[in-house]
Amino acid sequence: MAFSFDKIKDLIGVNGTIGVDLLGSARVRDDLFVSGYLTVGGNKFNGLNINGVKAIDKDVKWKGTEIEISKGGTGTTTDTTWNNEKITTNADGTLNYDGKTAIDPSIESIAGTLTVDKGGTGATANTTWLNSKITTKTDGTLNYDGTGALAPSLASIPGTVAKAQGGFGADASTVSVALIADNLEAGGLKAGRTLGDGLESQVIFHDYGVAGTASGDTVAASTIWKEGDAADTYVIKVVFNYQHQTESVAMKFVANLRISGSSTATAKLEVYAMNSGGTSAASSTGGVLASATATHNAATYAMAKSGVADISGLSNGNIYRCEISLKNDRAAGDFSFMTGLVVTTAGA
Repeated sequence: MAFSFDKIKDLIGVNGTIGVDLLGSARVRDDLFVSGYLTVGGNKFNGLNINGVKAIDKDVKWKGTEIEISKGGTGTTTDTTWNNEKITTNADGTLNYDGKTAIDPSIESIAGTLTVDKGGTGATANTTWLNSKITTKTDGTLNYDGTGALAPSLASIPGTVAKAQGGFGADASTVSVALIADNLEAGGLKAGRTLGDGLESQVIFHDYGVAGTASGDTVAASTIWKEGDAADTYVIKVVFNYQHQTESVAMKFVANLRISGSSTATAKLEVYAMNSGGTSAASSTGGVLASATATHNAATYAMAKSGVADISGLSNGNIYRCEISLKNDRAAGDFSFMTGLVVTTAGA
């Protein structure tokens, strides 16, 4: 049978009875058991037991607001903020909580930079680390932003190259231009300019042998000069003429020398002015202008090198007389020998 209340102000339950208020809502003071159906608001419930067996049928829907978290609820009316399936990723690495389709995060979309100590570049763009962005400037420094490359030039590179490294020891952009303008012209060196260190050495006299003119003739032996004068004086063995150039500042010679007995062989180079006013144009005149000597005192030939005769004071273009003399410093019976003579001049 159906059981209902209508406009009963209050029926207090006694011994399992129930009571309702004036508005028609019921309250239970003791246990309430329903053996049949309980109808509430037109909905029929079966098996309601407030004592904890089965309180509400599964088809009943909650009609009120959300259940608070403190009461065991979620604090919301939908599952968009707490259902794991609703959590998805955005391209910038942040999370959605509404079940939107997930997007794979990408470095380009993630804000900020990855620091160097974490394996990154510490930058948001590749303008400072991509190799293809590195180009040269005219002063030799580098661009890191892909600016068009310019070929470095000495005129644009600051500083100087030391002479020891093949430079001028001064700003190349000004010195090189000055050197060219001051010393060169279309035909070569300007008048009065000299080669200086460019003229290192040249041979001005050497001993030589030549073959005869007949068939089968061979090269003659080099000349061997011999001297055993008991007076221990120099005897001229070679005379040649020399035309001086301003670039030449030193004259020296080398020869193979040996002695017999216990003497010392000494060879000497002397430079004189050439006599142009006397009876013999090829003779020397005045004092010695430059000289150098070489000595040896063994019985076998050895190469003896002279010192340097300073010819920097000679006049450019003038002809000078050069004499090579030999002497022996012992009594008669001892001899000095000289062969293989070569005379050279050199720049500074």
